[in-house]
Amino acid sequence: MTDTPRPQIQPLQTERSLRFGLPFPGWGGWKGELAILSLFALATLILTWPIAISMDQASGLRGDYFNNLWNAWWMRKSLTGGMSPWWTDYMYYPEGISLKRHTLSPINAGLGALFGSFLSPHAAFNAVLMWHLALSGWTFSLLARYVTRSSGGGILGGLLYTFAPFHFYYLCQINVFTWEFAPLAVLFFLRFYSHGRRADLVGVGLTMMAIAMSTSYFVMYVFLMVGLLVPLGRFWDSSIPWKDGVLRTVIAGAVGAVGVVLGALPLLWAMVGPESALEAAIAASDTAQGRRENDLFGYFWLGGPEEVVVSWPTMLGYGTLLLWIVGRRGVASERFWLWVGGIFVVLSLGSDLDVGGEPTGIWMPFAVFKNIPVLSMLRKADRFFFVIQFCAGILTAAAWATLAKRLGSEGKRYCALAVVAAILLFETQAVPLARFDYEAPRWFHTLAEDDSVQAVVELPSMDLDVVNARFLLSQIVHGKKQPLGYTTSMAVSTIQEKRMLEVVNKYAHFLRHAGTPSKKDTPFQRLMSEIGIDRVIQHKSMPRSREPNPKIDGKVLWAPFFVVARQLMDVRQMGRYIDEPLPGEKMVGLRADFSRAFGLPVYEDAEVMVFAVKP
Repeated sequence: MTDTPRPQIQPLQTERSLRFGLPFPGWGGWKGELAILSLFALATLILTWPIAISMDQASGLRGDYFNNLWNAWWMRKSLTGGMSPWWTDYMYYPEGISLKRHTLSPINAGLGALFGSFLSPHAAFNAVLMWHLALSGWTFSLLARYVTRSSGGGILGGLLYTFAPFHFYYLCQINVFTWEFAPLAVLFFLRFYSHGRRADLVGVGLTMMAIAMSTSYFVMYVFLMVGLLVPLGRFWDSSIPWKDGVLRTVIAGAVGAVGVVLGALPLLWAMVGPESALEAAIAASDTAQGRRENDLFGYFWLGGPEEVVVSWPTMLGYGTLLLWIVGRRGVASERFWLWVGGIFVVLSLGSDLDVGGEPTGIWMPFAVFKNIPVLSMLRKADRFFFVIQFCAGILTAAAWATLAKRLGSEGKRYCALAVVAAILLFETQAVPLARFDYEAPRWFHTLAEDDSVQAVVELPSMDLDVVNARFLLSQIVHGKKQPLGYTTSMAVSTIQEKRMLEVVNKYAHFLRHAGTPSKKDTPFQRLMSEIGIDRVIQHKSMPRSREPNPKIDGKVLWAPFFVVARQLMDVRQMGRYIDEPLPGEKMVGLRADFSRAFGLPVYEDAEVMVFAVKP
């Protein structure tokens, strides 16, 4: 009689560990990681289509897009010219402006400067964009694999994290688009909480430094997330005594704070040094944006004249929610992330609750933030959706990990994973992304070679600095200083606001008094001479506010994202204003008025007319 072989019982894996690579023979370690990174790079090419075949076209027409092009240009120009990148008089000339509070993130501007050394400004921006997408998915997959112990779950979570509607929302704001460092920072925080290894403290310090060098918002989001380990640590790792968990969180937080200080020295110096005494301007562009908080029904999507509430299922994906239901045991096991996500849903609702776009007057916890130092800088509650999306990626990985256990071999699991990923990503995709042929006037290349010209003013000037941002693209080409500009509102003081309004108001006065005898000696003409402007450039187009799309404006959208993606992405890529050619008779009058004040044009073509300013 032969003994019946007993089935081998595998012990349960209770300790989380990060295993690199894929669970296939020969695909472990860094070889497998390169394969996973290549997968995210391929997904980036597909899910940003047609950027890969239109690199030299613009990805946006809004002020933030032009500002990020300028950041890369200025970083390269300042470093190669031996100038400080943290101050410039190329904007708001002649006084200039400090860029310490500006979104001149060294990582993004540095990458843009590097790519811009051999690519056009638009192509360099698009290269940085795709760089962030691929790396964000990969780094999040590392975190999700550590949390869920599932290779497939990590890949799926990374795909849903990076190719999400909220990520595409910030397509033109490359600093807020930098999502790759936050998952690494959280990974090192969690590993130190559970294992107490010094190597993870090094990871905490370096990744927090990188976040500080990309966007200050995410510094706070990461600290808030890991700070919740103090009250919720038992939901993350119940084997760690509460006191030990608190001590480790504090130690890691202190190391992370050192990294932040090193990475954000310019900003911190601006906040506590001599510049802290500068009187801040009231940014009209911030006021024009309206409220920046979510609705009980969903995310508050704005950027142009439209104001839209995009429902939570639309933002996260109906397919994603269905996967959570199917894999609910895995989702329920991640109680820490459920708590974190729920807390940030509440915080994202802002100071007062809105329902269906209508205010209720009900007080919400975020109202406390504006009275707490440091936290008060998080003035845009809607951006808390980043943490919600972060948690959603973890829960998606956990749901898949549970579902995968019901399947057979690894081959079957990855075939099923490919099908699920394709379905979920199809719902949340935004392709084809809009492309724009937007270039500076051709004559500006000639202007760049004219060393006798030091400063110019481009018109028509607007009283919203975000509209004047279109001139930043021109400056990248001609390289001359100008009295207008656009930076983040935190950088603008009353000095810059006064300069901008003086140019705008005297230009408006010039237009109102067109054709009068006194036109030969106008306040606008005198101002241009006083501040050292050499050329006045009048564009033959005028920005105007576009009409809101009635299909989405003021609505609460419940359709799957791919159904409404085109309209919603137009809001974020085009922005509020579009250039419209000035009528021919208007240009005839302008030419006569400028000629009376400055003399005949020194240059004119179909795009601009240029006048010399006499000292």
